[in-house]
Amino acid sequence: MGRDLEDIVRAALDGDDRNGDAWERAIDALCASADAGGLDRALALAADGREAARALACDALGRLGAPSDAARERVIPALIEALDDEAPRVRAAAVSALSRLRDARTIGPLAGRRADPDAEVRHAVACGLGGFDDPLAVDALVDLTRDASPAVRDWATFALGSLTTVTTPAVVEALVERLQDPDEQTREEAIVGLVARRADERVVAALAAALDAAGPIGRGPLEAAARLGDPRLLPALLRVTPASDPERLLLEHAIYACSPEEEEGGAGVS
Repeated sequence: MGRDLEDIVRAALDGDDRNGDAWERAIDALCASADAGGLDRALALAADGREAARALACDALGRLGAPSDAARERVIPALIEALDDEAPRVRAAAVSALSRLRDARTIGPLAGRRADPDAEVRHAVACGLGGFDDPLAVDALVDLTRDASPAVRDWATFALGSLTTVTTPAVVEALVERLQDPDEQTREEAIVGLVARRADERVVAALAAALDAAGPIGRGPLEAAARLGDPRLLPALLRVTPASDPERLLLEHAIYACSPEEEEGGAGVS
């Protein structure tokens, strides 16, 4: 391990800016020298007394563990330990790093942080568990759809509705609850998730209300209406004023799909 690596790491820690160029250079340098001590250095930083050093270690370990099974066996335990760090940003970095690995062994530890006192950590958990149909992941996402933070609820609803394929009463009920969420984006994600499952009659009324909302409609409700193909949505669709050419095309497709003559070919909620 050369002096250059130590200088790069020191510059990152001195600047202490996780979004800065020096931070990214340090991660790149640790990863580039993985076979020459970079992994050992990152693991040492994970046990450092400085908060910035532990956060940098997590960011680097998430990349160092991805390509190599041998490295992963050393990386995962260190990152799981970091989930209990006293510093919220270290815990958030550890969650994000474990999420990068997409390893089934990380599901339980990630799900265990669903009630972390820091919203950034909970948001990272919602992001990291998306795409896993494992019951632990799904149960955690259901809980996170009810989080106090709108950003956490939004991502958890997206992950539950669009990134998982599970359709259980608990999943459907969680998505139905979010039809009344005060956050518009979260409501749209709930609609998309329910339409994908064709799981609940209440989605028709919620989608019609979303289409009648003031202001820009967005792609979500229009795509959901086209996919649902329910004629009861047609009056609301005919009242939509598209804001752009792409939105106009989506609207035309949705109107066609929901037109009565297309009812036999459409797919209503069952």
